[in-house]
Amino acid sequence: MESPPNSGIAFRKLFETVVNFLVSSEKVLIVALDDLNYLCCEGHANEVMYSLLSS
Repeated sequence: MESPPNSGIAFRKLFETVVNFLVSSEKVLIVALDDLNYLCCEGHANEVMYSLLSS
């Protein structure tokens, strides 16, 4: 297990790390998007939804 960085981490890097872990360990991710508006404000909502639905 790795410790989180002292400063923020880029969303794309975090997302790729999670996806790579899930693929390599043959796990499934269940996502509940309660506060999707936060992703919309930062311009990441379309990218996240596309990535989740196209896999």
